Amino acid sequence: MPATGGNGTKVEKYDYRFTIINDIAFVTFSQKTTTGDGDNVYSHESRFLQKQGGEWKIHALSVHQYTPKGDRD
Repeated sequence: MPATGGNGTKVEKYDYRFTIINDIAFVTFSQKTTTGDGDNVYSHESRFLQKQGGEWKIHALSVHQYTPKGDRD
């Protein structure tokens, strides 16, 4: 189920992939954000995490926005 913000923005995250080795994790996923105006923003995201003091902390992240091929003119 997508998360909804106060301004009508909806965020859907999907296609998660996890690689975890000891206290290191690499996570990738795709995201679709629908603004309150009905515009769609698509992205692929990756996050590098380290476990510190028993909690996972984001060490680095990367976000790449794209336009799906079917939406191009």
